[in-house]
Order: sequence, then structure tokens, then C-alpha cells
Amino acid sequence: MPLLYGEDLIVTPFAQILASLRNVRNNLILIANVPADESRPRPIPKRPPLHSTPLPADVIQCGQDTLDELDWCLDQLETIQTHRSVSDMASSKFRKMLNKELVHFAESSKSGTQISQFLINTYMDKDDDDVSQNLR
Repeated sequence: MPLLYGEDLIVTPFAQILASLRNVRNNLILIANVPADESRPRPIPKRPPLHSTPLPADVIQCGQDTLDELDWCLDQLETIQTHRSVSDMASSKFRKMLNKELVHFAESSKSGTQISQFLINTYMDKDDDDVSQNLR
């Protein structure tokens, strides 16, 4: 069962890290009263500041520097995530497991090879030729 974190539905540990870092970013903006960069695609919920105490300039600058660094990290992680989707990773793992089972099945009998070939030709992508090579 997927976990709920804030308003985000968490599916993978990677998504949990991204959601947590976004939450940290939003909290930093609220705690340090750092102005959020409106050009960023990460809108923060509109809430009043947590305090009205004016912070020293060096504290605000440290908060801004930390926010910039956090935004850079989030950009890098989001870029990594878009390169390979969870479904691609799951598909790849499934093909690897299926390949192992079909090779084992093919080795168990003469008809096993034919059945395995049929399953590969019918249900596997054409780029999975290495699977059918292992059955010969």
C-alpha cells in the first residue's frame, strides 16, 4: 500500500526522498522568511510567516544560499527521475525474471523450448532478442 506524505502519493523510495526534500524546502522558506523564487516550478503553499522576528542579514543570506543549493539538488534528482521511469525499471526487472524462468523451462523438456519461444515471440518486445537467443 503506498504511503501518503503531505499531499503527495509516495510510490518509490526515490519519490519519498523528493517529497521530503520539497517539504524541507518549503519549511526553510517559512522558518527563515526567505523569499521564494517565483520562477521555480515548485510553488509553496501560501501561508503566513511562522514568526515576525526580523532576522540578521547573514542569517537570511545563509537561508537563501541553502535554498539555492536545495533547489539545485532537487533539479538534479528530478532530472535523474525523468530519465528512467518506474514502469521502465519494473518492466526491465520483469523481463529479466521471465527470461530466467523461460530458460529454465526450456531446458527442462523439448516442448519447453517451443513454448518458451512462443511466449517470447507473442508477449515480449522485439528488442528482447537476447532472451530468445538464450533458449537456442
